[in-house]
Amino acid sequence: MKKVTSDTEQQSLFWLIKTNSGRLSEADIQNFKIWLKASDDNHKAFRKASLLWRTLAYAPTLSEQPKLLEPEKKLRKKRQINSWYAVAASLVICMFITLMPELEQPTAPSEAEIVSTLELRTAKDEIRQFTLLDGSKVWLGAGSRLLVKLGSSSRHTQLLIGEAMFDINPNPQLPFYVQAGDADIKVLGTIFEVQKRNSGILVKVAKGKVRVAAQNQYRYLEMNESIHFEKNKVLPLPSKINPESFAQWRSKRFHFVNTQLKDVLHKLNRYYKSIIYIDDPSLGDIPITAAFQLNQLEQLLNSLSSIHNFSWHKDVYGNIHIKTNESEISF
Repeated sequence: MKKVTSDTEQQSLFWLIKTNSGRLSEADIQNFKIWLKASDDNHKAFRKASLLWRTLAYAPTLSEQPKLLEPEKKLRKKRQINSWYAVAASLVICMFITLMPELEQPTAPSEAEIVSTLELRTAKDEIRQFTLLDGSKVWLGAGSRLLVKLGSSSRHTQLLIGEAMFDINPNPQLPFYVQAGDADIKVLGTIFEVQKRNSGILVKVAKGKVRVAAQNQYRYLEMNESIHFEKNKVLPLPSKINPESFAQWRSKRFHFVNTQLKDVLHKLNRYYKSIIYIDDPSLGDIPITAAFQLNQLEQLLNSLSSIHNFSWHKDVYGNIHIKTNESEISF
């Protein structure tokens, strides 16, 4: 019967092998410290795994061997003992790896395994639901693109741009993966969303569980948890979210926290029928914290313009232009 380990045990085994590999990067060290301090259970599990490692991986020294042996017998005996411990240590490593199936890197199905390949996309100002061949459902935000490869042994998707919400049909024999930027997401539950932003990747879980891996780091997210991370940065710990904040873009409602104006407009331009321009690039760095419906955009701009030094207007085509008050408005 196959032994089943807890997430904490799997993580401790992963870090045990990683820290003994001799190939730890600065990001690895920082991420290991974060994991170790996250809970007492993590610390205890790592100490237990380390003790087992030391017990099996180190041979007794020569001074601990019988001194009555002849020199050549001593050498032969030492080689035998060291060889046995080397084999034992290798077996321990193999055992650790087999106990950590969740840490395997996802492999896209080969051409021979592919059952279905398609690209899902939505137009500007379009939100659409798709049903995959396996019965899973996908919702794409406006101006989004998702590549889908369904194989005979796994299911792989890649979010190229925008937002996607997934309701996955569970099948342990066909694991489901989502790639977004540098992030690889393995589905261990059912309902979650992924947003590919200029500032990084955002993952939220409404039901079930997912594993997010990036930069040789990983985190598990459960119901009502999210994670937002930037490229080449340490993967942060999951944070709790309000269930009402899940996939708000489906109803064209948006929530931004300390987000630069240029990034806010980059997203809104996929949902807004016309185009929103920043005529003065210096305004793009203004931090925005707001929650609003898309049909409240003009009201939002009026509020922001009273706080920050800019004005806005519409041209004859209905496009919005944002510029500083000192700039001369030209039509």
